[in-house]
Amino acid sequence: MGHSIYIVDDDATTRKVLQEFLSGLGHDVQLFQRGRDIVDAVEQSPPDITIIDVNLPDISGMAVLERLRSGNENLHCIMITGEYDSNRVVTAMKQGADDFLIKPLNLEQLRLLVERAGKELRDRLQRELVASREGSYDFSEIIGDSQAMMRAKQTTQKVASSSANTVLIRGETGTGKELFARAIHFNSDRRDEPFVEVNCSAIPSTLLESELFGHEKGAFTDAKERKIGLIERADGGTFFLDEIGDMDFQLQAKILRVLEERCIRRVGGSRKIPVDIRFIAATHKNLDQMLVEHQFREDLYFRLSVIVLELPSLRERGEDVLTLAEFFINRFAREYNRNIKGLSPAANDALRNYNWPGNVRELRNTIERAVLIEAEDWVEAEHLHLWRRRSADRKSEGEETRVRIGYDFEIPEDGFSIVEFEKVLLARAMQKARYNVSRAARMLGLSRETMRYRIKKHDLNLD
Repeated sequence: MGHSIYIVDDDATTRKVLQEFLSGLGHDVQLFQRGRDIVDAVEQSPPDITIIDVNLPDISGMAVLERLRSGNENLHCIMITGEYDSNRVVTAMKQGADDFLIKPLNLEQLRLLVERAGKELRDRLQRELVASREGSYDFSEIIGDSQAMMRAKQTTQKVASSSANTVLIRGETGTGKELFARAIHFNSDRRDEPFVEVNCSAIPSTLLESELFGHEKGAFTDAKERKIGLIERADGGTFFLDEIGDMDFQLQAKILRVLEERCIRRVGGSRKIPVDIRFIAATHKNLDQMLVEHQFREDLYFRLSVIVLELPSLRERGEDVLTLAEFFINRFAREYNRNIKGLSPAANDALRNYNWPGNVRELRNTIERAVLIEAEDWVEAEHLHLWRRRSADRKSEGEETRVRIGYDFEIPEDGFSIVEFEKVLLARAMQKARYNVSRAARMLGLSRETMRYRIKKHDLNLD
């Protein structure tokens, strides 16, 4: 990752040598002859590193160091001088100088100091990123033991341990695409480097390019200082681009260029900046259909889809819905200091029979509301409000109400077994569907996994 470096020295030869050497290493170098000039420049657009000559024509390098350090605690400052003075070195270190070099400069030593400064910058960025996120990101955070979920976790583990540098995660809204992207990063050999994410749908397309690539000062009207883009900040680590299906068609071409050339160019800049990143993209949209409609670039799609991770919807995960519900109940009961024992049998059935169009995110919100507002000891079916929600969804989608067959029958005086009734209903649905489980499940308004669960529960012999 190249860094922005400001150099102030009254000797033109020294300035030229340092510029050629550091620019050749991929850094963006700006030169100054006067101390006041570099102070003004840093106030407008702080660099990553400064190299300051002690003897300057207007104000001393020590005064420049003090001015720069007073407003930029994280600015890395390297002092240089042609006359060694131990007292001056001690004073410079006390004022915040990170290193001190004696002329004539050893360029190899300077290279090592700049590399060390760069590592400190990356480490600080990573600490800030980690501190801004709660929780761990190992596979224990991914709840679910259904076959569909186990396949997804196994694939994720393989991807994390591989050298693959492009991954596409597909799945409906609320299936946990960000969680899986984090699992890939934090279980890979890039775990100690930055994980940077951006959601394409959350940033206006007119601003997204600058957010991704950064910009140089003066690149456009409001560009009053240089800005390091998110892709550049992810150097060495993982860059997660969520909802890539919402990205502008023209910007897609620039992302493709990054993937192929492994470098970026800031808006308004001419220098190519190398980046070493694992690129993870995610979307809930049907990219295949978008290709047909010319809304997504075919070359970018094929570049991204070398490794594709398909995340199952919640309705495909069977009993995972109950496992997740219990997990969220325990979590929110602790968070809100509520004494909730768990789910009632009726609530279990309601959770199993609901289609969950919003997937895990919808389940999480449903349980949080029930724990916080509705439930006392147990979460009951009526606390979930799923039937009301289903009716509203069907009405908004124009779905026809199912035919109410048999709703007017009378219960015998001596009662009857609802378990036997369910067994008969399942068997007749399977017969009518010619023993196609998916078709029978649709007839009864169940998911395929729930249908299989109930068949197994009743030990039905459908041969």
